[in-house]
Amino acid sequence: PSRPANSMIKACLSELCASCCSCVLPPSSPRAADQEMASDGAITHRSVDVNGVRLHVAEAGPAGAPAALLLHGFPEVWYTWRHQMRALAAAGYRAVAPDMRGYGGSDAPPGGPDQYTALHVVGDLVALIDSLGEKQVFVVAHDWGAMIAWSLCLFRPDRVKALVALSVPFSPRSPARKPVDGLKALYGDEYYICRIQVRRCHVVLELMPDG
Repeated sequence: PSRPANSMIKACLSELCASCCSCVLPPSSPRAADQEMASDGAITHRSVDVNGVRLHVAEAGPAGAPAALLLHGFPEVWYTWRHQMRALAAAGYRAVAPDMRGYGGSDAPPGGPDQYTALHVVGDLVALIDSLGEKQVFVVAHDWGAMIAWSLCLFRPDRVKALVALSVPFSPRSPARKPVDGLKALYGDEYYICRIQVRRCHVVLELMPDG
């Protein structure tokens, strides 16, 4: 990576090591988190229409600065990145943390899993990058967000300056079987990713004592 890319990576990782997952969800709701963070003016919030959906986007740092796109994991929202956003803004970057489709304050399109493929989510991110007026961005991603980030790099490498992927390394898809089948073979049917493939799993989760 170039020197600017290296400096962004160092600035971000110094904060990530300390607090990346200190709190993955807001205290009560995305709206409550927005109010909490708006009081100091460091992080602002807006809605952006992209690729047929409306995304909630949190931002910190000057509009003309190099942009760093922060992608949350599951079950997280933009709030995961609140500390890193401040650190990046202080280091001279524009931190942009969307709630991806189906999460937090962003739209959750009806129609089932077909509306949430990597192609759909990458399309959202490319349109978001366009809305920022950027040709390329730094990408920092965690967990399921890292999986999307790898897809973004594969589908549109021209839009990515550098990538920091946390928790999930690149894993090529096997043409012989679906990813979930590989996970079942390794971890069994009760592994959480396998479990949530079950039809009406949301009903089971809502009925759980600690749900």
